[in-house]
Amino acid sequence: MEEVEFKLKKPVEEEPITEVDYEKTEAEVEFKMAIEPEEKVETVVFEAKVEEVPEEVVAEIPMEPPVFVKELVPQTIDEGSQLQLAVEVKGEPTPSLTWYQDDVEVVPDEHVKVDFPEERQSTLVIDETDIADEAEYTCKAVNPAGEAVTRAEILIEPIREAPKFVKELVKLTVTEGDTVTFECQVTGRPRPEVKWFRQDEELEENDTTSIEYTEDGTCILKMTRVPVYFTSTYYCKAVNKVGEATTTAELVVEPGRRPPVFIVNPHDCEAPEGKPAEIRCKISGNPEPTSGWFKGWKHCQQGPDYDVSYDEEKDEHVFIIKNLKEKDCGKYTCKATNEIGEAKSTFAVSLLQVPPKFIRELEPIEAVKGTSVTLECQVEGIPRPEVQWFKKKTRIMPTRRYVVEYTEDCVCKLTINDVKDEDVLPYTCKATNKAGEAETKTELQVKEPEPEPVVEEEVEEEFVDAVEEVVKEEVTPEAEVSIEEPVKEEVEEVEVKVELPRVEVEVVLKK
Repeated sequence: MEEVEFKLKKPVEEEPITEVDYEKTEAEVEFKMAIEPEEKVETVVFEAKVEEVPEEVVAEIPMEPPVFVKELVPQTIDEGSQLQLAVEVKGEPTPSLTWYQDDVEVVPDEHVKVDFPEERQSTLVIDETDIADEAEYTCKAVNPAGEAVTRAEILIEPIREAPKFVKELVKLTVTEGDTVTFECQVTGRPRPEVKWFRQDEELEENDTTSIEYTEDGTCILKMTRVPVYFTSTYYCKAVNKVGEATTTAELVVEPGRRPPVFIVNPHDCEAPEGKPAEIRCKISGNPEPTSGWFKGWKHCQQGPDYDVSYDEEKDEHVFIIKNLKEKDCGKYTCKATNEIGEAKSTFAVSLLQVPPKFIRELEPIEAVKGTSVTLECQVEGIPRPEVQWFKKKTRIMPTRRYVVEYTEDCVCKLTINDVKDEDVLPYTCKATNKAGEAETKTELQVKEPEPEPVVEEEVEEEFVDAVEEVVKEEVTPEAEVSIEEPVKEEVEEVEVKVELPRVEVEVVLKK
């Protein structure tokens, strides 16, 4: 400690100095003076002199870094129970203590309480824990001599409860077109997964159905503009790892008097010529609406041309044009009527048109002069395409030499009889309908016929002479000579027999 001496350069009246105090820092000497004059104080100037104090006179302050004599220990506790952490530390001077949760300094509040029951002790208490309190807790002690840390992992064992509906669904009766709201409330640990069902069909959110599940377990199903056929049994099912629970209620949707509404509009229809064209729609209303079908001002009623019916199984109104023709194409209107009002919906009917397409093309072909040859292909298209054949650019008209065929399954055939050299030209088959056209081409090659085989008889000259000599001498007018030769050209041998009264000679000729 250092001593400071003050000297007054100007006296102060009547002993005004009553208290002198001073403190020493690392870099300077500070002092404080309290002057309590009885009457009047004049300005005073001081001179300060600091004298060194011998080292042996200075007292040493003890310094000891912090050490935890009571540390944190890991714990596993049940959710909802109390968590209490306590530490005790030693060190000089007295260390300051700070708490951390996952390296974030703990700020005491209603949920987390921090206390210092003794000078070197501290506690952290959470009366009712939840899953969010699971963390690594740290207490840090600090003084000028150093610092120390103690840590512990705290695990919270969640409460497990099977789902339970604390608020059940109740039966609802509404009028068609109203908005329906089912509401229930469920508890469970862990938080249950919730699904809604109509009978056995799971419900999902769409334009008229919304589903809500709040933090407090309230489950809400909301449906707008409900139709009569929504009358059914509804239930909410809650499931977690522990178990499941269900609450059930009936919904009754009573018909309300309202004008017709098209639930499903009639759509535009395309059909092949000569085939039926079918149009369907679905209409709602109370009383039950009747439907009428019109083309312009013409009422299309049940008869030879139209079939008008109601499909009870599908709850659909049906209109069929039995044999669609070009005159049937155009705009139509379906008119729905009941006592409250009417509704209309228009649609178009047209012929289905698909341009021709050759599903089997013409292929190159070769024919022998003087024979017949057939060119063949197959086409498809709606309406059924018309077919023409061309030789180069000249259309082929059917004749005895050119035979044209067109089958029911659209196979196109051109048969050329007595093929000639002049038939060596490109051939085209062209198919056309209202939607477009297509063509396929090929070339015909003509070749000369192969010459007929010639049989050459090679008989040794001496043998032939001997036969002739015998014939001259021995054959009489009554002698019979027969030659048996097979008709087929493939035969390799020809057998000749000569019958004489006294001599029989057999001659074999080889080809």
